[in-house]
Amino acid sequence: MTQRIKTYLLLIVFTFIWNVSFTQSSFVVSGVVYDSISNSPIKNVHIKIIGTSNGTVSDSRGSFFIKVNKVPVKLKISHISFENKTIELKTIPQKKVYIPIVYSENKINQINISAKNKVVELTRKKFYDVSDFEIIGDSIYLLAYNWQKKINPWLILMNKTGDTLINTHIPSDGNLYKDCLNNLHIIGENTAFQISVNENKFELNYPIKSNKFQEIMSACVEELNNKLYIKQYSYSQQILSYFCADIEDTTAVKFRIIADQAALRRVSDQGRFFSMGVTPTAADIRFEEMCFYDPIYAPLLKVKDSICILNFVESKIEYYNQEMEIISAIDINFHKQRHWKENVFVDDVTGNIYVLFEKNGISSLRKLNKTNGKLGKIIDIPSFKWVKKIIINDNTIYFLYKKHSNLELMRLFKYNII
Repeated sequence: MTQRIKTYLLLIVFTFIWNVSFTQSSFVVSGVVYDSISNSPIKNVHIKIIGTSNGTVSDSRGSFFIKVNKVPVKLKISHISFENKTIELKTIPQKKVYIPIVYSENKINQINISAKNKVVELTRKKFYDVSDFEIIGDSIYLLAYNWQKKINPWLILMNKTGDTLINTHIPSDGNLYKDCLNNLHIIGENTAFQISVNENKFELNYPIKSNKFQEIMSACVEELNNKLYIKQYSYSQQILSYFCADIEDTTAVKFRIIADQAALRRVSDQGRFFSMGVTPTAADIRFEEMCFYDPIYAPLLKVKDSICILNFVESKIEYYNQEMEIISAIDINFHKQRHWKENVFVDDVTGNIYVLFEKNGISSLRKLNKTNGKLGKIIDIPSFKWVKKIIINDNTIYFLYKKHSNLELMRLFKYNII
């Protein structure tokens, strides 16, 4: 697992050539469908000749070709996330037809908050400011501070109805962290501790330097059937490798490598600092990586008793068996939609997967169909702009929210998904 990577995963680029044959009385219309706001090309737009069964679909560049027998002719333009549009061609176009379409917020029915899934404030009438929370089993762990006093935080254990079970002042500020073995930790500026409950009080055990803890634990992604799933980045975080490690015999097998080929080509230009005759500092290297090299985002997920990878580089959901052999791969394209955030949530109880969109500060969740890669209905978190953290557990959305006022507290809320 620690040996130097000797080979790259080469991404195969397929070029599709669309051949058209037609009689002298026919002609081909070529065009491009694009977003009217961003001017970005739109993939998978359906273009159909009204009154016939003749149609086609736009490619990744928004381009399409369609055979037309006569003019005038009307074309219907449709896409799951955009408003339908009809255009009429009265004469034979002499060049490409450019078709703007409008994004629709109402194309998919939204789930409205009603009395059955009313938003509930779990920290109502509690005068502390919540900085972080985690859910383990049926318990919610909070890290909170006295109002406007960011010292000596409270560590609080409550149930899912908001009843406080344990609350204790602890000497360490920081953030909560749930590791791949479902243990809870607090990571402070210098030291990390594991949190345990003993005789109705909290204990902080196993101190370790925070940077060392994060280096070790952030690599461990999931655990299933006595096997740990570990990730490792390389080449300026443009290659992501996954390993399966057996806890009992400590063997580790690399079973997946994901690489961003375009980013790798940029990495090859990292000698730009040296070409300027200046030896780069560590700060120069960090600045370059922040500007040019976003880490590959392809999370490995434990969904009930199975393992899958949301491979956004290759636009697939990949499912694996116990021998870590890929058994199926399903196409996805939701990550190419506007307002998508690089965030995926798994409901540990139901096994449902949700993805996050955000527009004008409003967070929207969409359930992912694990068998066809499509998204379900929109679940808005209404009237709550810029929520801080979201966890989904047992068909319930938990989130932190603070009104834009210095006098307001960060609160914990929940509501049920219907």
